[in-house]
Amino acid sequence: MRRIFGAPKKDAPVATIDETTDKLVSRGDRVDEQIKKLDEQLMKYKEQIKKTRPGPAQDAIKRRALQDDMFDMMDMSKEINEAMSRSYEVPEDVDESDLMAELDGLEEEL
Repeated sequence: MRRIFGAPKKDAPVATIDETTDKLVSRGDRVDEQIKKLDEQLMKYKEQIKKTRPGPAQDAIKRRALQDDMFDMMDMSKEINEAMSRSYEVPEDVDESDLMAELDGLEEEL
């Protein structure tokens, strides 16, 4: 039968909460870096707009700046959607009241 259907594939190990948290933190750092880079570009475009006379040249710079901003926002929203669409394995036998009791206990320790 293995010749016809093949052997079952082994499932990849499920990411732990710590690994997932680390990935999200690193993504947040990358997004912060992208925002910083975009702010620098925005300042550059603002300086170019100040130096140009009103007219077609200034309109072209504004249009290019807006287009760049739109592409960057689309990239960031794609990354956010990917992060939110991932499913995380949470055992089904976990009771919400137990989790709340544990959370209350942790809050009391602090």
